[in-house]
Amino acid sequence: MILLYYANRAEKSILDPVKSSLDRHGLENMYIDLSELVENIEEDKNLSRVYDTVFEQVTEIKDCKCAIVIGDRREIMFASLALFVKNVPIVQLAAGDLSEKISLVDDYFRHLITILSSLQVGFTEKSKIKSDDILKTLNLKQRSAYFPNPTLSDINVKDNSSEKEKYDLILVHPQSLSATGTRSDATEVLKHFDSKKRTIVIKGNKDKNYEILYSLWEILEASEFVTVSENMEKEEFIKVLANCDRFITNSSCAFYEAPIFLKNDKIHHIGSRNKNRETANYKLEDVKSSDKIVDFILRGLL
Repeated sequence: MILLYYANRAEKSILDPVKSSLDRHGLENMYIDLSELVENIEEDKNLSRVYDTVFEQVTEIKDCKCAIVIGDRREIMFASLALFVKNVPIVQLAAGDLSEKISLVDDYFRHLITILSSLQVGFTEKSKIKSDDILKTLNLKQRSAYFPNPTLSDINVKDNSSEKEKYDLILVHPQSLSATGTRSDATEVLKHFDSKKRTIVIKGNKDKNYEILYSLWEILEASEFVTVSENMEKEEFIKVLANCDRFITNSSCAFYEAPIFLKNDKIHHIGSRNKNRETANYKLEDVKSSDKIVDFILRGLL
């Protein structure tokens, strides 16, 4: 049995094509949504329950060959600790990423999970090297590989891009280590906002300080030109992203998916949450990577 752990929609979006590839390979696997198992999972006081839940779950599952995680969030960190203690090999996707400035607790957890994991997949060459450097420093075996982010593996990317419409897309997440930084991000969004232009807002993660941004979305929604969405299915989001006029964001997708569809001057980076993060600059043929990732896991662990 191969377990795939996630706690939010962004993680599942990356894992979906990997799970589909596991299915195509005929490998028994199971999705585990930690947000369904642990009440109010976003609250730090409940993180110990993540550890307990995963520990007990793995104890009951026989023949657990490995667990696949998106390696940077606090919930996955506590799940990974339980998996490590139970001697379940961990495959970490999105290993080695590093922005210029650490503005999220995720930046700490990502590298801690790397230390606990058996295999690591970096979504850029630089991230793969960073992952290996961390392991080498601690005299741990380097088993990292580079494969493009698999999010778009099951989507016909060419079908999503058409003539650009005149609307802006806003997707901004809070800075979990700084309320001041999050307020600054909100102010910067307003500087980019065009009150007379059609605008689509997608609410970001409900991490610490999220209420600051949610208050802004409530204000913007009062405009007749603004549509605020709680969430979007991946295919719909990619289509909206591919055809927008400007993408105003501090999301990591500005460095992976967005450059496939938008020129650099159409991607407006907000704040320091992902400041100077490496842009992947994938080509269309690069994004079909889910089978390659599964083959890497098969060679390395199974």
